[in-house]
Amino acid sequence: AASKVLSGLKPRFIRDENNVIQCAVLESDSPLTASAVLAPEFASLFSDSMGPDILVAIPNRFRIFVFPKVSPAYQRFSEIVIAEYDSSTYPVSKELFSVRKGKIIAVGSYR
Repeated sequence: AASKVLSGLKPRFIRDENNVIQCAVLESDSPLTASAVLAPEFASLFSDSMGPDILVAIPNRFRIFVFPKVSPAYQRFSEIVIAEYDSSTYPVSKELFSVRKGKIIAVGSYR
């Protein structure tokens, strides 16, 4: 089921002034959007653009932020993630997760 949700999402990449990817955003009006991180192929969707190790923030059911693990970009998005969590009717988590080889592990928390 998570694979089906993921197949309906298209990543929107946010880049810096040097055109380097800072993060990808997956979003939709479906409350199942957050479940896309459970799809076995989730991490591989970003391996070419962000490398094999990624970090994920899921502030609400409708939006997922994906960051390259080798970049400090996840820190610069902390206020956005917290604001999305706090303003949501359906918040998910303030935690930051590592996704590697099909495993999701909490590695930190925003605030």
